[in-house]
Amino acid sequence: MTFVSAIAYDEWMRTIVLCAAAICVFTVTATRADEYDATLALDRARVQSQSPRDREIAQFDLAMSLHQLGFKQAAYVELARIARTPAHARHAETLPWLAVLALELGEAADVEESVGQYGEPAIDAVADDATRWTLDYLLARWAYRNHRYDDALRLFAKVDRRSHLYARVQIQSGLAHIAMRRTTPALQAFDRASR
Repeated sequence: MTFVSAIAYDEWMRTIVLCAAAICVFTVTATRADEYDATLALDRARVQSQSPRDREIAQFDLAMSLHQLGFKQAAYVELARIARTPAHARHAETLPWLAVLALELGEAADVEESVGQYGEPAIDAVADDATRWTLDYLLARWAYRNHRYDDALRLFAKVDRRSHLYARVQIQSGLAHIAMRRTTPALQAFDRASR
């Protein structure tokens, strides 16, 4: 199989998987026929559109429809694909939705990997405080996982005390300090987490 045919095969398989997902959506949500029709129309538009920009917009709309139907993991898969493509037409609009899905899916979904595709300036541009704090937390976890402990600590420090993630942030900060062999700041962070 040549490189070009491997890429075409990959795209073909992705289309098959999306069509199968659309069939599953229909089966599960037969009572919500109007919403299903809208989702299927969006997927059809994404697959059939000649314009790359229209396909990108339809991909984002598909993710939003899947989220609205309650298929949060499927919505995350589409949003993660968008996050990996900085030139995507809906790249900036995807970032706040990643924060929403991180809270809905939990840490096992590995949303911080997708948030890691964005830079700190993109997160600082988010207007809503709670969303920005969630994104700072996710980006800090991504930095921590990649052994960039100083970056992780700086990002953890940006999460405000009013955030519902504050205790987690302090525990993670303590772990980052331990990884850097700084016991006193680690104990202080653990103490802040217990308050």
